[in-house]
Amino acid sequence: MKYIKRISYDFDLYNESDLFVTYDDKPFTGVLFCEEDGVLVGEESVVGGVRNGFALDYFSNKQVEGIQQVQSDCNIGIDARWNENGELIFARKKWGGLTVEELSSEGGILVYEKKANNEEISRRLTSKVFNMYKYRSESVYDLLAEAEEKIKNGTVFDDPRLYSEG
Repeated sequence: MKYIKRISYDFDLYNESDLFVTYDDKPFTGVLFCEEDGVLVGEESVVGGVRNGFALDYFSNKQVEGIQQVQSDCNIGIDARWNENGELIFARKKWGGLTVEELSSEGGILVYEKKANNEEISRRLTSKVFNMYKYRSESVYDLLAEAEEKIKNGTVFDDPRLYSEG
């Protein structure tokens, strides 16, 4: 039978950039979750001890506050935040620390801005360091729609890499 291991973890006790998680003295694969006073405040997927996949933050009213897509602890896709009413504050298309595109709310209106030019993206695509992270060619709009669909359907952590046998 396949299942996803879930372990409680205090996210306040680590620096996200140097997180390596073990469980039973082995690199952990599954979902870490954090609760405050019995209320879920965060979850993130870990593969082989390293953040890989999606991370979610929640408001105390159980609404999603934010979502990030990471690979080997590096933002490689969507990074989005909402307010407690579910209104988008910002959505960014990230890749290896570079913000490629951004949607931000200004007075209730979403404003689009391309942050990285094509030359900068091309240069990074040929870099051995940045090319280790798959570049998502979809727009910030498409990445946001995909993330919102995963949140709505409860499939954010439906990733075959997270499953264990047992």
